[in-house]
Amino acid sequence: MASSLNNLASLYESQGRYTEAEPLYLQALDLRKRLLGDNHPHVADSLSNLAGLYDFQGRYTEAEPLYLQALDLRKRLLGDNHPDVALSLSNLAGLYDFQGRYTEAEPLYLQALDLRKRLLGENHPDTKNCRNNLQIMRLQQKFTSLTWLRWIIVIPIVILWMPFYLLWMLTRWLVRRFIR
Repeated sequence: MASSLNNLASLYESQGRYTEAEPLYLQALDLRKRLLGDNHPHVADSLSNLAGLYDFQGRYTEAEPLYLQALDLRKRLLGDNHPDVALSLSNLAGLYDFQGRYTEAEPLYLQALDLRKRLLGENHPDTKNCRNNLQIMRLQQKFTSLTWLRWIIVIPIVILWMPFYLLWMLTRWLVRRFIR
């Protein structure tokens, strides 16, 4: 029953029906706690799913403690070397990253990446996704650290360069379209 509630909530979430998804995630969490106890991997899954919904909605203060609980529970129940622990680390890192809390996000991304490399291999999609998230975050850090002086220099260059770039792209499109 709890899995069905969770699956339906996930479907609603994927459709953008968040107000319908939330009570189902809450029911699934409550049901799993009552049937399985507070210390079960499925409870951690429910905590993580609810946190993900809140995270996606921008309800970060509600998402963070749930992500932390899921991570703690997974570490205690599954050990430090489990793909679900890497998932929890990555989810929490993403939450911090999106809030601009880069110093908190980076070590979590690094832990998740290390775990995924060891458990899943370099070429697994989850490993690649984690690596990409870390690299994007590092680029964001560099971008946000630009001083106003740099902006004063960069913006006019971009404005002057943009028409040439657009003309080049239009030319490429026309050549591809009509020379086939």
